[in-house]
Amino acid sequence: MEVKITDEIHYLIKRIDETDGEPMNIHEVLVPSVSNIIMQLVFGHRYEYNEPTRQNLDQTLDQMPHVFNRFGFLATAPVWLARIAFKMGLYGDHKKFDYSYQLFDKEISSHQKSLDLNTKRDYIDGYLMEMDVRQRKDPNSNFNMKRLQANCRTFFGGSVTIRTITEWMLLFAVRYTEHQKRIHEEIDSVVGRDRSPCYADRLHMPFTQAFINEGLVQVLSRGLIILVSVAKHQLHNNVGYARHQYFVYIHGFAIGLVNTFDKIVDLIGDLHLHNGLPEA
Repeated sequence: MEVKITDEIHYLIKRIDETDGEPMNIHEVLVPSVSNIIMQLVFGHRYEYNEPTRQNLDQTLDQMPHVFNRFGFLATAPVWLARIAFKMGLYGDHKKFDYSYQLFDKEISSHQKSLDLNTKRDYIDGYLMEMDVRQRKDPNSNFNMKRLQANCRTFFGGSVTIRTITEWMLLFAVRYTEHQKRIHEEIDSVVGRDRSPCYADRLHMPFTQAFINEGLVQVLSRGLIILVSVAKHQLHNNVGYARHQYFVYIHGFAIGLVNTFDKIVDLIGDLHLHNGLPEA
């Protein structure tokens, strides 16, 4: 899977290079790039950016954040209930969502026809194989075609999360130029200019890893961090608390109180660089 992700990143870089340094909307290339990675996992292949199938799916994925903000409870609802919502127009342009259902049905049908029990090409193959085993033992098993359809939807819903986080990471890098510079230096030092990065490189890139981890905290859990800060203040009233201050935890230890994202990155990055926690 790492090889397929790396290949897809090459397509993304190629599209960015085609702009010759001119301003661009990175969202327009991130949507197909991220969902292509999900396609590789689920379908076993990718679609070119300009294919109609690709573009229809991209438009559907672009609608999903707005849809789930209003009707998030239907994200895990039974298929029949979701379809009613689509037909009523509650999800926007239901024709695009219907097209996505047809795409999943087409891919599942194609996999059923070409399935080789000795070769597992992707998620759908793996599910069909497991479904066959489960249904032999229990015809009423939860491993069924409707559940496979629903699981495919869930995977592509996850692509929206990944794309949104990536966009926020880029914004953080633009906002904190000093951190961007340190990340560039670390990439040049560990990866160099003659090869693509690999997953194992992260073990030698403490500052970049800290930036990514704390970026995730800001995007996914900012509210929870503020609540933790409030709780900490109530337990230890000798600790000053102000709005937008954050306690930083490593392995269960509170190692500092900071009030900005860049200080969080500095603190944790330095801890990684010094190979461990400060002495008690």
